[in-house]
Amino acid sequence: MQEVDSNRVYVVALNRGTRKGWEISWVDIVEKKRRYFHPTKGGGWPKTPPNYLAWRYGGKLQGVAHITQYEVVRDMHARIPGIPRGEITDHVLYQLGPTFCPDHPVKTGRIFRNGRKWCMLDTLFTCTTISDAATESKERDSEAKRLRV
Repeated sequence: MQEVDSNRVYVVALNRGTRKGWEISWVDIVEKKRRYFHPTKGGGWPKTPPNYLAWRYGGKLQGVAHITQYEVVRDMHARIPGIPRGEITDHVLYQLGPTFCPDHPVKTGRIFRNGRKWCMLDTLFTCTTISDAATESKERDSEAKRLRV
């Protein structure tokens, strides 16, 4: 169940290439098809669908979008025909709303090549790097938890 009142953004890294045998790139899946998917289990993927997804490539934040709906898809080919039948199974598929971005470049900062981060939406608009936004978001979460005790 999506937490509709959350301002948390899941920031993912996109590979600009096209996987062998595919007819669509990772960037085109997000920017042209307005979709993003990940496994239903394991690997540190969200257990609860986020409200917002942001993506980065080329060393900087490229966009943010509200997740308008989601579903678990048995075979991704049924929703994204450029992906071969049977290759991506049992994944959560997000439908993305319009893209919006800060009015300044937000560089990646100190994040592993394919690292994913949680950030509060406003921090992506007030920080100069995604890693700083993630750090500030984590500090806020810690402070909020401390005040609740």
